[in-house]
Amino acid sequence: MRTSINYVTTLDPLSAVDMEKLQLIRDAVSAANVNRSRKKYVKLHGRGPRILPAFNAGKSPFAFQRELPIAYAKRIDVYIYDRSL
Repeated sequence: MRTSINYVTTLDPLSAVDMEKLQLIRDAVSAANVNRSRKKYVKLHGRGPRILPAFNAGKSPFAFQRELPIAYAKRIDVYIYDRSL
């Protein structure tokens, strides 16, 4: 379990049902932002192995240590943050 107060859920990028959930989350945040002065946004963090995808992409084995691109993710963590103005 994640300890961040901004964490919402973990999704499988290959699951159509999970991608529909992601779209529902995005739509809900967009709808809530209409009547808010302080906007929110959805941020996705890729999770999964990092060295092999970096190697296959022709990059350093440490290229994805900080942030794994969503295209290489086995799981996606969804967070909702306040947008800074």
